[in-house]
Amino acid sequence: MYRHGIAFDELLYKPGPGKRFTLESGVPPIMITALPHLTDDPESLYDEIEEFVLAQGPYPIGQHFRRLFDWMCKRLNRKLWVERSGSSMIHLSDLLMHFPDARFVHLFRDGRECAISMSNHSAFRLAAITGELQQHIGIDPWNTDEPVRGELPDDLKKFLPESFDMQAFWEKSIPVEGFGTSWTAQERRGIELLAQLPSERVLLLRYENLVSNPRGELTRMMKFISAPFDDDYLDRAASIVRAKPPSWPQLPADVRDRLDKACRTGMGLLYGSEEVFEPVPAQ
Repeated sequence: MYRHGIAFDELLYKPGPGKRFTLESGVPPIMITALPHLTDDPESLYDEIEEFVLAQGPYPIGQHFRRLFDWMCKRLNRKLWVERSGSSMIHLSDLLMHFPDARFVHLFRDGRECAISMSNHSAFRLAAITGELQQHIGIDPWNTDEPVRGELPDDLKKFLPESFDMQAFWEKSIPVEGFGTSWTAQERRGIELLAQLPSERVLLLRYENLVSNPRGELTRMMKFISAPFDDDYLDRAASIVRAKPPSWPQLPADVRDRLDKACRTGMGLLYGSEEVFEPVPAQ
C-alpha cells in the first residue's frame, strides 16, 4: 500500500529520506502505527524492543506478548495497556486464547454506516479486490511469492502488484452490500465468542451513545478498564467528538435495500428490534 500510493491516514510511519525503513526495504508492522503512537522516536524504541525480545527465553507467543507489553508499560511509565485496532474482531479467538485474563470493550455502530466507511477505505477495498484475485488464481498475490494457479481476466490484471493501477483501484465498483455481509459475519462471530465470557470482562459500547453522551460513556469505559481519569481528560476527549448524520439513507433505494438486508442479522443482534430498521421516507 505504501509502494502503490494507497496508504491511509492511520499508517503513521512515513518511509522515505532520513528514515531507516524505506519502500524498498519494507516497514516492520509494529512500526507502522503502534510505536509512532507511543513515542516521537519509534525507531529507537524498536531497537529497544528487539533487544528485550531477543533476550527472552522460548515461550508461547501469548506470553511473549504479555511480557513485552508489561515491559513497555515500565519503559514508558504507563499504568496499563489498551490495544485498539480496526477489524480486531476477526482476531478475537486468538486474543481470547493468548490473553486469558483480558477485558474486552466491544465498540459497535450501525453496520450500514460501517459498510459505507469500509467501501471508501483503501485497506478494505484492497481486501475485497484480493478476494476476487484469489477466486481466479488461487493465491493472494500481495502476501505470497507462490506461482499463479489460474488465468486472470484482463480487467483484474491491473490490480496485481507488478501492474497496479491506482486510478483503477479507486474507480472499481465494489458493491457496498459485500462489506455489509462481511461486517455481519464478524459481528455474529464476535458476539458468540464474547458471550462465553463472564459479564464483568465485557463492556458493550455503542457508538451512537458515545457520540451523544461522550462524557458519560467515556466515564463508563475508563472505570471498566481501571484507567485513571479526571474532568480535564473528559473535557478534552468530549471536545473532539463530532456528530455525523447517517449516510446510508442517502443511498439509491435499490442499493440501500441490499445493504440493509446484508446488515439485518448483525443489526438485530446488536440493537434488537429498534428504529434502525424503519424504512426511509420517500424523498
